[in-house]
Amino acid sequence: MLFRSGFNVLFIGLGCDVSILKACVEKKQVSTDGLYFVELLCDGVTNEIVHRQYVENIERIHNSKVIEFSVRNKRDGWTPLYIYSLFDNGEEHIVPFYATDYGYAFMNYKRKGCYRCAVKGELHKGDIVIGDYWGCIPGMREYNEYGVSIIYALTDRSKELFDYMKESDFRLMETDKSFALDHSPRFFDSHALNEEWDTFDDLIKRTGLRRTVRTFFKDIDLENIHNKQIVLWGTGNCYHQLAPYVYERINVWKTIDSNPRKWGVMTEYGYLCESPKVLEGKTDVFVIIMIYNAAFVCQIINNLLNMNILSFEHVENWIKVFEY
Repeated sequence: MLFRSGFNVLFIGLGCDVSILKACVEKKQVSTDGLYFVELLCDGVTNEIVHRQYVENIERIHNSKVIEFSVRNKRDGWTPLYIYSLFDNGEEHIVPFYATDYGYAFMNYKRKGCYRCAVKGELHKGDIVIGDYWGCIPGMREYNEYGVSIIYALTDRSKELFDYMKESDFRLMETDKSFALDHSPRFFDSHALNEEWDTFDDLIKRTGLRRTVRTFFKDIDLENIHNKQIVLWGTGNCYHQLAPYVYERINVWKTIDSNPRKWGVMTEYGYLCESPKVLEGKTDVFVIIMIYNAAFVCQIINNLLNMNILSFEHVENWIKVFEY
């Protein structure tokens, strides 16, 4: 091992990767003085079949092989995330991640073990944990339109890593720990298991990714939606881009946002923005989530479930109901 030969080694991986390597090293009773662990904050990993079939589908469409692929392209900045594919014939495929079959599967069909991840909260194994600084918004001194990372220092050895970073091109600054953790739900918990996971798993293995996702979209009962009061949650960039499409197709009862500074203010499309408290005690509503940020989407879903509101959908999935 390199670190046993006097070299410093930096291992970067997901929580499960770090945990396994650290356990192996400890089992062999090997000193880790020169081995540093960086853990990437993980939202859960979707199954390999999703990636493989999505790539195969777009290769058929473009009649060419993918030579470059990313699900975190920042064409418009930090959010929304885009899938970017470059083909060997020179063509490009660029589409908002959460508007794709891949994005839908990522949110609903993670590896089953990821729903019961054992490396959360006080059980993180890295010297430092790195993730997106969700909750960092324009106006905050830490904000950068192309993305901001958050670094959690967990061990005394993390100081040595910070000393290395100070000598590099990283721009480091302290931030409010409580605020950062409040906006990092995956630091503490895994996603709750999708109740339809087994159905999705069976369908994707029998019919493939695209037909499976189409099946789940068809399960959305449009008549049931129209019989409810429609609420749009979120008035940021996603709302700016997609709200006109929604307003043209359905009557909206309320437009709400989590940011208190927006309450009582008219949106750019002439709708009064209100507090999510208007939903308390309501069971006859259907909420369309107008947020690109995956962490915020998860927080909104948790809030809805806590209010016993079970009828909701992300706007990009809702739009697909009309497209298919």
